[in-house]
Order: sequence, then C-alpha cells, then structure tokens
Amino acid sequence: MEYIPYDRKFKTVVYERRLLDPVVNFLKAKGETKVEEYLNMTVDENSFKPFMLERAIRLNAENRHHVDEFVHLKQMSDRDIDVVTAIKLLTKYRYYGVFENEQLVSRACALLRMPEVWTIGDVYIYPSYRSRGCAKAATSAIIRDAVISGARALLSIVENNVPAIHVYRALGYKRSLKIPWVSFNP
Repeated sequence: MEYIPYDRKFKTVVYERRLLDPVVNFLKAKGETKVEEYLNMTVDENSFKPFMLERAIRLNAENRHHVDEFVHLKQMSDRDIDVVTAIKLLTKYRYYGVFENEQLVSRACALLRMPEVWTIGDVYIYPSYRSRGCAKAATSAIIRDAVISGARALLSIVENNVPAIHVYRALGYKRSLKIPWVSFNP
C-alpha cells in the first residue's frame, strides 16, 4: 500500500468484509479513519417510476447561466470550484438540474456511463428546497437516460440517509448490496 497518498483525505470501498479490519487497522496507524455502511441500489427499465421529468433540464457547459449557477451550487455543497472547472465538469459528465426562479436548486450526475450500467452521483439539493421533489426530478431525468440506453442505474448511499433512500425507492431503486466505505483523514 505504498502508493496510497496518506497526505490527503480519501475514501475507499472494501468489498471483502474479511479485509475490513486489516485495512482499518493499517490506516489508523497513519491517521483518522471512519467506517460507514453504504447501500448500492439499482433501478432498471422495469422498476423505474419516472417523476416530474419536465422539471429537470440538462445542464449545458455553453450556457453561462447554467455554469454560474452550477459553480454556486457546488460551492454550497462540497467544494470551491471556478468557472473553468465547472465547464470541464459539465462537458465531461451528464448533469441534470432543477431551477426555481432562475436559481439552480438541485443537481444529479451520471458519473460513469457504460452499456450495462450508469453510476449516478453528485446528487445535491439546497437544504431549503428539500422535500419539494427537486432532487427526485433531477435524478429521475438521469435514470430515464440510462434506461433508454438499455442500462441499469446504480448509486451508493450511506445507509443512515433515510430520506434519500425513501426518494430512491420511490423512483424504483432496489437495494442490491451493502458495503463498507472507509474514510481516511491524515
């Protein structure tokens, strides 16, 4: 494990439960660790239950308003990014968002698109817009694109995020696997 960068934060998934304790003990000697159980959930064309698809729009890297709003929402949620980085992200990945009064209030992303499966992530909603269907609509748009392509949609969610799990089940997601994620902080 010499190639692991112990000078910065990271998360890793441990698929073999018998390896969890050795991995955690090894990392504890180098910094702080935290183990969280995540649920892998999948949805396909047979189980998908679309929700307010008309509310979600595909975010466009060439639309300056989309870019500016995306930057603002990313800064609110998880990290500071600039316009150049936002354009790169919106060009590389498929993002959908929901706008309210010209403000981007929710987003969802297809992080990985393969013929058999699309990985969904970077789902976020402004706290004041929770329970209004905005994140559900953005996620629903990504699922629609995945199932139209013939793929399943997959996401991972921490098992104690009950409100999000409820939303994903309402869209047709079913639990497929429970796996531990290990967070490391030097």
